[in-house]
Amino acid sequence: MKAMGYTNKYTKTKDERPKCMISGFRGGRGKVVCGHIVPCGSALVKLNQLGITKADLNLPRNCLFWCIGFEHAYESLELSFVKSHPLRDKLYLKVWNDKVKTTPIWPGSAQCIGEFDGVELKLDGHVIMKRGLSFQAYQAYLKRSADDHDDVEGTCCQYGASGTYQFKSIGTLMEQQYRKDVEEETGEDEDKDNIGGDECGNT
Repeated sequence: MKAMGYTNKYTKTKDERPKCMISGFRGGRGKVVCGHIVPCGSALVKLNQLGITKADLNLPRNCLFWCIGFEHAYESLELSFVKSHPLRDKLYLKVWNDKVKTTPIWPGSAQCIGEFDGVELKLDGHVIMKRGLSFQAYQAYLKRSADDHDDVEGTCCQYGASGTYQFKSIGTLMEQQYRKDVEEETGEDEDKDNIGGDECGNT
C-alpha cells in the first residue's frame, strides 16, 4: 500500500481513498482493495512455472487496486486481463462467465461487473507482474473450455477492444503470451528488485 502511494488510514477526504484501476471509482474498506495478481496462497509448482518466489508475492508489482467484486471474480477465474492484440501493451478486462456480469462491483453498488467488460486496466505508470496476469488468463480460458464442455479452440475472440485474434487458437495464443511474459520478466527481475520498495498488503 505505502509503496503505491496510499496508507492504511482513511480520512474524510474521499479522494485520498484508493482508486480502482478498472472502474476508476474510489472506496474504503470492503469496496476498493489492494489485491494480488499471483495469490499469496499459490502452490510452489505454480511459482516455479512463473519464475517467482514467495518473497515476490508482496512486492508492489504483484499488486493491483480493484473493487472487491473484481477481485473475487478474478480469483475464481471468471474474468481476466488480456491484450487486444499481441503487439499492444494495454490490457483489457475480459469476462469469461456471463453469470458474473450482474455481480455488483462491491456489496450494495449499483454498478455491476458486466458494465466494465472490455474496459482498459488503468495502470498509470504502475509496473505490474505481467506474467501473473497472462498465466491467470490462460488458466481461466482452460476452465471456461472445461465448463462449457465444448471445444472452443480455433474460434476467434474479441478481447474487449479494437483488434482481434481472428481464426487462431485462443488457447495457444494465451499460452504463448504467458511464456513470453515469463521469459521477458525473469530477465528483468534482479534489476527491478534491487530498486527496493515497501511491500503491498491488503487494505
